Amino acid sequence: MRIKNSLYALLLLGVLTGLPADVTAEGIAEEQNGIISRRLQLNEVLPLEKVVLFTSGVGYFEHRGYIEGDTSLEVAFGIEEMSDILKSLVLQDFDGGTVQAVKYQPPESLRRKLRDFSFDLDENTSLYEVLKQARGEQVEVQFGDSPPITGRILGVETTAGGDTESPKKQISLYSEGNIKRFFLGEIDNIRFSDPVLQKELQEILTVLAGARRTEQRSFTLNFTGEGRREVMVGYIREMPSWKTTYRLVLGENEPPLLQGWAIAENTTNCNWNEVELKLVAGRPISFRMDLYSPMFVARPKLMPPVHKSAQPPLYEEGYSDSLAKKEAPEPSSSRLLAAPYTMNRSEAPESGRGGGDESYSSGIAPAASGAEQGSFFAYTIDNPVSIAKRSSALVPLVQQSVEAEALSVFGTQGTASALAGGSREAQRPLKSLHIDNTTGLHLMGGPITLFEQGMYAGDARFDDIVPKGKRLISYAEDLETQVVKEQGSLPEQVVNLSIKNGVFSYIRTQRRTTSYRLINRSDETRTIMVQHPKRDGWNLVKPEDAEEESSHFYRFSRDTEAGEENKVLEVVEEYPQQRSTRISNLDSGEISFYLQNITMTEKLRSALSRIQSLQQQINQLTQQKSAVQSRIDAIFNTQKRIRSNMEQLERDSRLYRQYVARLTEQEEDLEKLNNQISSVSDEISSTQKELSEFISTLDVEA
Repeated sequence: MRIKNSLYALLLLGVLTGLPADVTAEGIAEEQNGIISRRLQLNEVLPLEKVVLFTSGVGYFEHRGYIEGDTSLEVAFGIEEMSDILKSLVLQDFDGGTVQAVKYQPPESLRRKLRDFSFDLDENTSLYEVLKQARGEQVEVQFGDSPPITGRILGVETTAGGDTESPKKQISLYSEGNIKRFFLGEIDNIRFSDPVLQKELQEILTVLAGARRTEQRSFTLNFTGEGRREVMVGYIREMPSWKTTYRLVLGENEPPLLQGWAIAENTTNCNWNEVELKLVAGRPISFRMDLYSPMFVARPKLMPPVHKSAQPPLYEEGYSDSLAKKEAPEPSSSRLLAAPYTMNRSEAPESGRGGGDESYSSGIAPAASGAEQGSFFAYTIDNPVSIAKRSSALVPLVQQSVEAEALSVFGTQGTASALAGGSREAQRPLKSLHIDNTTGLHLMGGPITLFEQGMYAGDARFDDIVPKGKRLISYAEDLETQVVKEQGSLPEQVVNLSIKNGVFSYIRTQRRTTSYRLINRSDETRTIMVQHPKRDGWNLVKPEDAEEESSHFYRFSRDTEAGEENKVLEVVEEYPQQRSTRISNLDSGEISFYLQNITMTEKLRSALSRIQSLQQQINQLTQQKSAVQSRIDAIFNTQKRIRSNMEQLERDSRLYRQYVARLTEQEEDLEKLNNQISSVSDEISSTQKELSEFISTLDVEA
């Protein structure tokens, strides 16, 4: 039986023995729940009982029924489904039965099918290319009503075109000792004389035509055992993600009524007749992997050995030290043996409609019941569901009251103009509700339509809400309230100083203030919630706490009286930056800045003043030493010039004797200056030691 227009058609074929004799031939090729019997009607043996839809694009299908003795079932799936079936197929034979190996037909690629034929028609091959491959074959060429010409293909070629003619393709035939040429465009009919070649061409075309058709492959499921037993076949297949949609009815003196619906789609080619339907809220990881197609490992292609004439050898240069070869590990002798999968009825958990594995702590009356299952939340529709093939249904999930607080929300995500792409300053908040999920159920995210006092109020949406979770939704612009936002910042301030173990630490803090003016022009008190964006590294100073926080926002709620226009919410944030440096790296100017501009304890001020004083002493002594050294250098330069002049004079000359006297005076000056250098250096070392010892003992804070 051919199933059209569906990638997910399921054919279940089977041959059972020992069934009642009243099963007639009318069951042949009859479809029920996607199950087809070529010999028997199997819908009573393995009907579709359970469907579980996930939000990750897959669905779990479970068939259950009874068999007698050793039984083999033929189950057919579309080729596109084979990999998912191989990845997820679950078989159970209860009451002592055993599941044996599952057999199926592997695919064969089109290229591998065509590689044994004489012609390569894998691509869109033209007549010209076919004839090129058939060079040497005998053909019969027909031109109109003229008698056919028989000959062997000598070759096909393309003629060169001229200024007014385009290139043409022609065939050369060797016929009756002559070579004849014909343009391919003039030939009306051409056929191969060899019937074997003609048949092979027909087979190639048949293979190509079959490759375009949707095919199915069969699994043979083998169950062995004695007596009448229940069996189960389960598998995962690709399905649309189920969706949710909600309605929230707001009454004047009644709590809001939440009504939730699930959109379930049966895109398969089989009917779901009174199946147990589960809808799982969660995001399991799901992927596709081609387990069906055979995988061939690429192997190197080697040429057979060809013996050539011997050549003189060319040896590599050797060396005396040789490297020891590592011993290869011995191959392991252990083997893994796979045994047939067996599960006794006593060992298997009860499943299916009314099974003992499902206990639910909360319900969604009257449509569905829900419970945690592992890390997900599953809704089980209380009554069996029937959905025709390639159809959809709106299934009720929840209908009960919830708690909700009315708010007007302002912020980056909470102004109508911001959502519409306009300015975010001085805009109107959005009418909103702060929903508290008191249903005890996992509410999967989706759109929600609000009705207020019998009229449409707006649309909103929310992400998943876990039980006892809260979520904001906004559904309309609040025309009676307004928020004016003003932002300013204060200069940086150093708020903390400390010296410990020779390290000077300080915290420099930047402060930012944002003011929100709340305006309520309605005739009733409104609660306005301001969403203030968080910034990395900034700490909230005022108010001390927010009523609520999210990953990216602080949320502040303020009740605003009717007609009030001057209520201000002030949000103050600080950005601290801590820095550290060795106290010895601070110069006198930096210390003066802290002493003059920062409030600190007297102990810390005294310590910084002492450090500054010692640093200034060291600087003065260093300058004094530099000045003395400069005088010494000047004397050395003068002596060098004098000695150079003396080499040109007679020793008994008057000028020579003056130079000698002057050098003598300078040597006396140098001795005094060197003594000063030594004294100043000792004083510098002493002062530096005093500074180092003082710093090492400091442990003070501002």
